[in-house]
Parts: sequence; C-alpha cells; structure tokens
Amino acid sequence: MRKCSASDGLLIVFAIPNGREESRVGLSVSRRYGKAVQRVRWKRLVREAFRHTIHQIDGPAMDVVIVPGRFRRSDFMPDFQESLQKLLPTVAKKLKRAIINPEV
Repeated sequence: MRKCSASDGLLIVFAIPNGREESRVGLSVSRRYGKAVQRVRWKRLVREAFRHTIHQIDGPAMDVVIVPGRFRRSDFMPDFQESLQKLLPTVAKKLKRAIINPEV
C-alpha cells in the first residue's frame, strides 16, 4: 500500500487506504504546540472539522493522520474546515492514482 500526504501552512495530512467502508482520523500534536489545554482544543476542533468534511470527499476510504503545520496557528474551526476541504481531496486523488498504478 502507498501512503500519501498534503499540506498547507495550517495542517499536514497523511493518508493510506484502509480497505474499510469508512475513513478514520488520527491526530498527533506535540508539546511544542502548547500546553495540554491548547492541544486538546486543537484536537477537538480538527476532529469536528474532519467529521463535517469527510463526507464530501469522493475517493477510497482511508486512514488519515493530521498534524499541525509549522507556519500558521488557528483556533477557529472554519479555518480547519477550509484547510481540510483543500487537502483531503488532494490526498484522495493521490491515493486513487496509487491504487490504479501501484508501481508509480
């Protein structure tokens, strides 16, 4: 299987096909991002943004890991939704290509 990634200044998204009917999300936030309260808030907002966005994606079911980007921070869910609306289709497209042409 082939993993794919995409990023903007706000989020980094890694994905791999999971062979299931639903996509799943995992979040990884280091201590460098802030104290526990800030990290948990970030996770809650991104998880909710993922829940609202994933149904719009046309592609294979995938396991997604989301990491905060280095260049920009935000505490607003619309920013995360906007970022995921750009990144998830990009990753899904890359996964489709990887599934069709596994040698590439």
